[in-house]
Amino acid sequence: ITGLVGVFLALLAYLLLNMDRLQQKDLSFLLLNCVGAAMILVSLVKHWNVASFVIEIAWLFISLYGLLRVFVYAKDSKS
Repeated sequence: ITGLVGVFLALLAYLLLNMDRLQQKDLSFLLLNCVGAAMILVSLVKHWNVASFVIEIAWLFISLYGLLRVFVYAKDSKS
């Protein structure tokens, strides 16, 4: 179930992005991707798959990088 919820979140983020409901730098978009990837990684503990692990680690780090940029930008714009 955890992995399926993660897939749903990642696909929802992509769908909302393509429907112009979210933007690439929106916190919601980045969080959906980050949490989705993390949930898929958790599911891999029980059902190991190296290819899925690699893509989800990459997805997680890219999402975390985007979140970091959002927070650094917000901090810089307050200065």
